[in-house]
Amino acid sequence: MPSEAEADANVPLLADLLAIPTTDRYPAQTMGPELRKVRTLRALADQPFVLARRGPVLVLLEDAHWIDPTTRELIEAVIEPIGQRRVMLLVTCRPEFQNPWGSHSHVTTLTLNRLGRQQCADLIGQVAGGRQVPETITRAIIDRADGVPLFVEELTKAVLESGLLRETHGELVADGPLLPLAIPTTLQGSLLARLDRLSTTREVAQIGAAIGREFSYELLAAVAGLLEAELQAALSQLEAAGLVFRRGNPPEAVYSFKHALVQDAAHDSLLKSRRQQLHARIAAAIEQHDPDTASAQPQLLAQHYAEAGFAERSARAWLAAGRLAASRSASQEAAMQFARGIDVLRGMEPGSERDRLELDLQVGRGSACAAAFGHPVAQTEKAWRRAIALLRDHPGDPRNYWARRGLSAALSAQGNMAAYAAIAEETMELARQSNNAAGLCVAHMMFANLYVYTGNFAASERSACDAARHYGDGSYDGSFFLSGLDIGIHIHLGLMNAQSFRGDYGGAEASMHDTLRLAEVQTQTGVLCWAVFWASFRFLIERDFEHAGALAGRAFALATEHGFGFWVNASKLSQGAAVVVADPDRAARLIGAGLARLESLGSRHYFHPTYLCFQAEALLRLDGVGEARAAVDRALTISASTGLTWWDAELHRIRAAVIRAEGGGAAAVREALSRAVAIAGEQGSKTFRRRAAADMNTT
Repeated sequence: MPSEAEADANVPLLADLLAIPTTDRYPAQTMGPELRKVRTLRALADQPFVLARRGPVLVLLEDAHWIDPTTRELIEAVIEPIGQRRVMLLVTCRPEFQNPWGSHSHVTTLTLNRLGRQQCADLIGQVAGGRQVPETITRAIIDRADGVPLFVEELTKAVLESGLLRETHGELVADGPLLPLAIPTTLQGSLLARLDRLSTTREVAQIGAAIGREFSYELLAAVAGLLEAELQAALSQLEAAGLVFRRGNPPEAVYSFKHALVQDAAHDSLLKSRRQQLHARIAAAIEQHDPDTASAQPQLLAQHYAEAGFAERSARAWLAAGRLAASRSASQEAAMQFARGIDVLRGMEPGSERDRLELDLQVGRGSACAAAFGHPVAQTEKAWRRAIALLRDHPGDPRNYWARRGLSAALSAQGNMAAYAAIAEETMELARQSNNAAGLCVAHMMFANLYVYTGNFAASERSACDAARHYGDGSYDGSFFLSGLDIGIHIHLGLMNAQSFRGDYGGAEASMHDTLRLAEVQTQTGVLCWAVFWASFRFLIERDFEHAGALAGRAFALATEHGFGFWVNASKLSQGAAVVVADPDRAARLIGAGLARLESLGSRHYFHPTYLCFQAEALLRLDGVGEARAAVDRALTISASTGLTWWDAELHRIRAAVIRAEGGGAAAVREALSRAVAIAGEQGSKTFRRRAAADMNTT
C-alpha cells in the first residue's frame, strides 16, 4: 500500500497520464521514461487496493480480446496480490482470447454459453416491460437470435418499435399477420432497422460511430453542425432507445454506444464517400477544438486520417504516436504504431517525401521492436534492413550508423557472424568515405564486438581504442546516441571485456569503473542496467563469483523494477553462473530456464556458449555426466556453426572434466586440455590459458 508521501508522489504521474497540468503545485518529474512508466503502472495498480480499505471493490475490464500491452501489464501487476484483498476483478472477453492469468489459483474462468429457449423467452419479456409477447413472435425471435443475448434484446426492441404489435389489456398482440421479413434475420439488420426508424437521429448516431465507441458532446457538436436543441433531442432519442449511454450533462457529457456492434452497425451504414468526409471533419475538429488531445493522443488523428484516405497525414500522426509511446517506454505500443504508419504509406504516391517519412517510421520501429521483443526477432531485423535500403542515397545521414548498428545487434543475437562482419565492413567504408567521426566511432565498436565474439581479443581492444580516439577527437561531443545508448559507454565496456579476456585485470577494473560512472548519469535506466550486467559478466570471465553475483543481483533488481524483461533474464543467467560452485543445483536450474527463454525469442545469442559451459560444470558437480556432455557438445556445435568462438577455450577445459568423469583415459583428458591451451593462446586470452594450463598440471 502506498504511504501518504508515495500517494502525493503519484499525483503528478496520474496528472500526466490524464494530460492535466500540475503547474507549480508539485515538483517537476526528472525520472527517465522507464521509471515513469513503472511508477505510473504501480500507482494505478494500487488504486483498487486503497479503495478496498473502505469496502469491497469491483474492477471491470471489458473486451479483453482487444487489450493493449500496457493495460495487460497493469492487470498482471494486480492479479497476484488481488487474491488477498477485498477486490474482485471481472474480465469479459470473446472465446478466442487466451487467458494468460489462468495459472493463478484464485482465478476462475467461466464460459458463458448461449441462452436456452426459456432464458431467451424471459429476456424477451423483460425487454417488453413484463408484457406478454405473442407466442409466434417469441418463437421467431428465439429461432433467429440463436441464444445470443444482445441479438435477443435487439430483435425484441426492433419488433416493439416496428408497429407490428399493439397493447391490449396489458398484452401485446399482432396488428395483422406476421410477414416473413418483419423480423430481421441478422443482428446487423436489426440494428439498422432500429436506426432507420430513428430517421432524425440516424445521422447523429453515424457521426458518433465515426468518432468512436465513446464520444464527447463537444466533439460531436463541432462535427455535426446542428443547432443545440436539435442535437440534444437526437441524443435523447438514442438514449431512450437504449443505443447509447451518457455520463454527465451537455456540454461536458460523454456518450458511449451500448455495444461495439451497435457502433459498427451505425458506422457501416455510411457510404464510403460520406464516411471519408466525416472522418476528415473529425480529425480537423480535434486539431482545431482540442489541441491537447491532438498532441497527447496522435493515434486518434492517425486513425481518422486513415479512414479519410489522407495517407500522408495519417502516417505522420502514427509517427508522432510511436515516438510518444517510445518516450514513455511503451515499446510494444510504439512498435505497433510505427508499423501502422508504414502500412498507411501504401496509399501515398511514391517519391522522396514518402521515402523520408518511411525512413523515420522504420528507424522508430527498429528501435521499438528491439526494446519490446528483442534484437533477434524478425520484425527488428526487417525494420533495420528496410531503413538501410532507404538510406542508400543519403550517405551523409547519421541514421546510416544507427540503422547499421541496430542490424548488427540483430545479427549477433542470431549468431550470424558472417553477416555481422559484412555489415561492419560496409559501415566502416561508409564512415571513411564521409570522414564522419561519429560513424567511425560506431564502425570501430562494431569491429570491437565482432572480434570479441570471434575470439580475437587483442584486435577487439585495438578497435575499442580506435573508437575512443574518434569519440574524443573534438569533432564528436558524445551526443550521438543509439537507441538511448551513448556510444562512449560502449567503448569503455568493450575495453573492459577485451582486457578481462587478455588477463589485464587492472585495465579491466579501470574500464569497468568508467563504464559504470558514465552509465550512472544517463537518464535512461536501461543503459545502467545493461552496463551493470556486463560488469557482472566481466567477473564471470575471471571467475570472481562473489563480485559477479553481486553485480548480477543489482542488474536483476534494476531490470525487475523497471520492466526490462530481456535483462531480467540475462541477469538470472549470470546469477546462476555465479553460484556454479556454491549451489550447482540452483545454477543448473537458472541457466536452463534462462536459455530456454532466449530460444523462445529465436536467439542463438552470444550468451549460449558461455552459459552452456557453466551449466555443464554445474551438472558435473551434481554427477549429471551425460547431461553435462550434452551441454558441452551443444555449445561447441553452436560455436562451430556461428563463429561465436570466444568461450571455446573454456568449453574444451570443461570437456576435459567431462571426459574424466566419463572414465576416459589421461591421454584424452590431456588432449582436450591441450586444445584449450592452444585456443586460448591463438585468441590471446591469458585468463583462459592460465586456467587450462593449471588443470593440465594437475592431470
